[in-house]
Amino acid sequence: MSTSQDIMKAVRAMNMAQQKSLCDATGLPAPTVAKLKYSQVADPRTSTMDKLRDYFGRNRRLMAKLLEDKEAA
Repeated sequence: MSTSQDIMKAVRAMNMAQQKSLCDATGLPAPTVAKLKYSQVADPRTSTMDKLRDYFGRNRRLMAKLLEDKEAA
């Protein structure tokens, strides 16, 4: 299972198309995802993190690539 810290790193590494896909798949509003991406939310709601955890659980390759790209940058 992914840690909350890894999930937040992956969200911050997403491009706009990936963010839209995340919103479509999870039902999270785009402004919420944008706030997470730009670190404007220090402590996301449990329900938000649950949706992100489920999304990245189903998209493990994407998460691995985002984290790899983030570390390489």
